[in-house]
Amino acid sequence: MAARYGYSIAEADRLIVAFEDNGPGMTQEQINKLFKVQEKTADDKIKGAGVAMSVCYDMIKQMNGELWAESEPGKGSTFFYSLANHLADLKKPQ
Repeated sequence: MAARYGYSIAEADRLIVAFEDNGPGMTQEQINKLFKVQEKTADDKIKGAGVAMSVCYDMIKQMNGELWAESEPGKGSTFFYSLANHLADLKKPQ
């Protein structure tokens, strides 16, 4: 499985980071469950997400950020998070 990543500055005050893979993709129902801790069933096709996505979601929310995913079955997934861009507040060294 290959992965790509990148970032952008949105509205000068938000940093958005994206990670994209070419895995099996997910349905909207799977995405809706992705950030919640829950029992896995034998037919659950979201492998490896486990508690980690829930922990990431909680941490990013505590930093006033957002975490979300976009996906289509058979076409991979893209995971995004956004945080306040405090880099704009830093002064350049003189």
